[in-house]
Amino acid sequence: MPLTRADFLRYSSLATGLTLIALTQAGPAQAAASPAGSGAAPLPPDGPDVPDGLLDSQRFRRAVEQGDLSLVTSYLERDPALAMSRDERGRSVFVLASLAGHGEVAEALRSRLGSLDLVEAVLAGDAKRVAELVGEHPRLVNEIHPAGGSAVHMAVRRGRTDLVFAMLRPGPDFNLPSAAPESLTPLRLAVDHPDPALADELVDAMIGNGANPNVPQGDGVPPLQAATAAGRAEIVRMLAFNGAEGADPRLPRNHRTSRFSYTADGGRFERPEQPAYPWPVINEYGAMAHGNLARMKELLDLYPKLLHSNASWDEMAVEAGAHVGYKDCVRFMLDHGAPAALPTAAMMGMTAHVKRLLEEDPGRIWECGAHNMPPMWFPAIGGGEADHLEIARLLLDAGADPNAHKRGQTALHWAARGGQMEMAELLLSRGARVDAPAKTPQGDTTPLAHALKAEKPEMAELLRRHGARG
Repeated sequence: MPLTRADFLRYSSLATGLTLIALTQAGPAQAAASPAGSGAAPLPPDGPDVPDGLLDSQRFRRAVEQGDLSLVTSYLERDPALAMSRDERGRSVFVLASLAGHGEVAEALRSRLGSLDLVEAVLAGDAKRVAELVGEHPRLVNEIHPAGGSAVHMAVRRGRTDLVFAMLRPGPDFNLPSAAPESLTPLRLAVDHPDPALADELVDAMIGNGANPNVPQGDGVPPLQAATAAGRAEIVRMLAFNGAEGADPRLPRNHRTSRFSYTADGGRFERPEQPAYPWPVINEYGAMAHGNLARMKELLDLYPKLLHSNASWDEMAVEAGAHVGYKDCVRFMLDHGAPAALPTAAMMGMTAHVKRLLEEDPGRIWECGAHNMPPMWFPAIGGGEADHLEIARLLLDAGADPNAHKRGQTALHWAARGGQMEMAELLLSRGARVDAPAKTPQGDTTPLAHALKAEKPEMAELLRRHGARG
């Protein structure tokens, strides 16, 4: 079948102008010339599975969607421009192959493409291209692509938690529904992921960074109901902890009642309005609070209202510094009137402040810091010194769970890594699991593994005496 101008225009929206001109000016003799005579591969013959009346581009897309690598390759050898074709919804053939799970076909197409857009880069697993586009065009993160969702939706479908995190700084909307009629949030797609381990990881990445478990879904099935039906107990726990409606009341809830209550001197914290700065500016400030005070100060000189702003992943600068033990940042923030919530005070060794907060509301033993980090972590994050030990006892005496965890990591993991002997002994005496497995990209790790990696032989010996294996 000869290639016609109409057919070319149908599938080559991204072809160069010179190619289009050359095709338009081709005479009848040129159009009817045999492909074989020019050295190109012959047109694949019609078959019973190829309906009559379809254009080359439609036949090609059909082969792509069916995963017929041989036929796709034949078409591409005949006309490489087909790799740039799109369907009536604007989806590239690379996207079609990727969504259909035809990896070999997608790779064959990828090798013939130039630059990828953000969703295509996510589907290709091209972390370098994702970082480049997110840096240059941050608003792309929340755009609904012809593929049917945002780049975050596609990262979840691919099971790429690393790419979800790579898109945090521009302010991804984890509550954005995909295109109709599906209309599912990334959180719900994560719950439905076919790999249970990846589902847990993806849900944890979003539920602790601003995802709302109660956003309506297109099929009427909320994430909690989907997780319950799938028997995914850890996801049910995480969703319940973050306020999922209809959860078993016996499951613990995050109890962040001191988050915006008091400053370090005991005064009431007056929360300012969120500044109207772009998300990349606010989020850079929040990101720098994890370890770069100098850059924080530079940003504050440029944007003074950043001081107590909240990042798109629901984290203030003082909370960021607290969960990584960055005391210089936390002191700076507290000196400038930031709230001293229970986790922050526990990390800073503010015993009297923690005691006051617990007396005011005993339920604060369930008050997590940023990203759902348990309160029992924070005395160990702070260094396990005398004040931290006293705070750990206060929490435990009030009923805090020594095995409270995030992705399996407990306070004992922190104590083991830091060589905090007294903290470890306290936790073990109160029922901490000596072999609690923490989930990491490298596999499960125990407190003993943390101690050995950190070269803490005395800690390793203590853990072994309490039954640790390895």
